[in-house]
Amino acid sequence: MEVWTRHRTALGLDARHPLFCTRQGQPITSSYIRRLLNRLGEQAGIQKRVHAHGLRHTHAAQLRSEGVDIGIISKQLGHRSIATTARYLDHIAPWAVVEAMRGREW
Repeated sequence: MEVWTRHRTALGLDARHPLFCTRQGQPITSSYIRRLLNRLGEQAGIQKRVHAHGLRHTHAAQLRSEGVDIGIISKQLGHRSIATTARYLDHIAPWAVVEAMRGREW
């Protein structure tokens, strides 16, 4: 964050501009983010598609793997129902079920 604030100041951007903006001081649009993530993924040599919703998936899966309560994850994601979050997590992190069963004392 500090690097970006110094950089934006050097670009002549100030409090009149959005904190997170383009180098020209324009608001960031969803199409800008899509192009940026695609370019950064290619530069990093990532073979899979890199997209913003993938970051949301990763965040939710990491919270779950850290043992964060599903109710808290649900609130973080903005879901109205914990059932929605449960389906979401089952879709993006089905390995969590397998790991839970492995660690169980039979």
